[in-house]
Amino acid sequence: MKINKHIEIISSSIIELSSMSDRSRKSTQRLLSKHYKHVGISLIDSVSDLEQLVLLKPDLVFLGMKYIPTNSEADPKGPNKIWISEYLDMHEIEYTGSGKFGHINELNKDKAKALMIDSGISTSPFILAKQGKPLTWINNKLKFPVFIKPSNRGGGLGVDEYSIAYDQESINEKVSSVSKTHDSDSMIEEYLPGQEFSVAVLRKQGSDEYMVMPIELVAEQDENGDSLITGSLKSSNSEVVLSVTDNEIEFKISTLALEAFKILSARDYGRIDIRLDHNGTPQFLEANLLPSLIEDYGSFPKSCKLNANIDYETMIMKIVNLALSRNSSNYDPSLEVNYPAFREIFSV
Repeated sequence: MKINKHIEIISSSIIELSSMSDRSRKSTQRLLSKHYKHVGISLIDSVSDLEQLVLLKPDLVFLGMKYIPTNSEADPKGPNKIWISEYLDMHEIEYTGSGKFGHINELNKDKAKALMIDSGISTSPFILAKQGKPLTWINNKLKFPVFIKPSNRGGGLGVDEYSIAYDQESINEKVSSVSKTHDSDSMIEEYLPGQEFSVAVLRKQGSDEYMVMPIELVAEQDENGDSLITGSLKSSNSEVVLSVTDNEIEFKISTLALEAFKILSARDYGRIDIRLDHNGTPQFLEANLLPSLIEDYGSFPKSCKLNANIDYETMIMKIVNLALSRNSSNYDPSLEVNYPAFREIFSV
C-alpha cells in the first residue's frame, strides 16, 4: 500500500533558478509515486507560484531550486532573493536537504572558499574578478598558472580548455568570456595539478553521523598535460569514475569533505569537490548542496553506488525519509530502508 503523504517536487522553468532538470523531476516523481499517494511537480517562477505551493499544504517539498527573485521582472541572479527554504520554514512545511544558510554559503564559490579559509580548511588561494570592473592583477599574490571559472555556476559550466591561464592576456580573455557567456563574476585561483575527487555526504538516519563517500574523477590529459573535468565532459556523463583505493588519501579527503559540509551549515546530503595540490595535499574546490540526482548520472549517485552499493531508488528514499523524520507527525517507521553497511562512518 502507498503511504498517505503528499510530496511536491519543485524547480523552475527559468534555467538560472533551477537545479533540477525536467528529466530529473519526472524521474523522481515516477519513483516516489511508487511509495506515496500524491507526488506532484510545481514549477516556481514567481512569488505567486510560491504562494500557490503553500496553499497545496504538502507534507514535504523536494527541493530542486534555492531561491526566486523578490520581483519577477528582476534579474534572476540579482541580490534581492526569497530563499525557498526560509519561506517554507515560515509556513512550517518540511523540505529536503539544507536550509537557507547552507544555500547562501554554497551559492557563491568565493564565499564558500572564504569560509574555508576562516575555518582553517585548505583551499587554493584566489581572487574574484567582478563583472565590469578592471582586474587589479598586479596587486594580487597568485602564482601562475591560474584556474578561472564562473563564481556562481555549477555542473562545470564555464570550465573548458581556456580555464587554465599562464599569462595576463589569457586571464583577461577568459574573464571576458565568463562575463559574456554566463553573466557571472570570475573565480581566479591558483591551479591545482593533482587528482580530483567528488565526495558524497549523506546523513545516517536518526543520528548526526554521516556516510562520506569519495570517488576520483578522471579526464584525458590535454596537450599541456592537464586533466580538466569540463562542463562538456560532465554534461555528456563521460568522465571516468574510480574508487579511492589509497587509504591515507581517502581518510584525508573524507575528513576535509565532512568538515567543509559542516562549515557550510549543510544538512542531510550534499557534494563536496576536492583536488590535490602539487604536494598531494587535498584542497577544497567547491560544494553543491543540490547535486544532480539522476540515475547513473552525476557524482552524487555514482558515489553512493560505488562506495556503499546504494542504488538510485534507495538514495532518493533516504533523502526523503531524512526530511520527513524531522517532523514526528509525518514520520512513518515503514519508510525505513536497510541500507548497506558502509566501512567508514564519520561523525560530525
